[in-house]
Amino acid sequence: MSVPLTLWGNPILDHPAAFLTDADFGPRLAELGERMLRVMHAAQGVGLAAPQVGIGKRFFVYDCDGRRGLLANPVVVHRSADLIEEHEGCLSVPGFSWPTPRAAAVAIEGRDAYGVPVTVEAVGYLARCLQHETDHVDGQLYLSRLGGRLGKLARREAKQARWYGEQSRFVPID
Repeated sequence: MSVPLTLWGNPILDHPAAFLTDADFGPRLAELGERMLRVMHAAQGVGLAAPQVGIGKRFFVYDCDGRRGLLANPVVVHRSADLIEEHEGCLSVPGFSWPTPRAAAVAIEGRDAYGVPVTVEAVGYLARCLQHETDHVDGQLYLSRLGGRLGKLARREAKQARWYGEQSRFVPID
């Protein structure tokens, strides 16, 4: 079986995703989250947002630094003032990574697959992952965080990639 993974240029990635309602939570969302984790692992990622699989809803999955989960309706409630700039890639912009500034620590509030309120506090790589995925549900790609010459170079190179202009590519999963 294959699942389409949305690529940069697909309009779903440019718009904030819709908040989940109480009716969206439960076993079906948990199963969808598990399926998204399989897609993410098959594509060798550490996070995957719903818009990246063509779903315009505000949730993502992650499996990073020994922590794994689904976070729905995420809202960043704290960002440290300290920034760390490290290379970052994206499953929707395959084959590239660029030094991207991110807060060194974050706290994000949201809900799990069953609607239970959760707060995820993270530092380092996990903080980067959670910020990246929250950006996705906000309708923003990491390329937009790159300014000046670097941003222009990154967007120009991505537009020259073989995949650019395709709406999605298929990722085989078990």
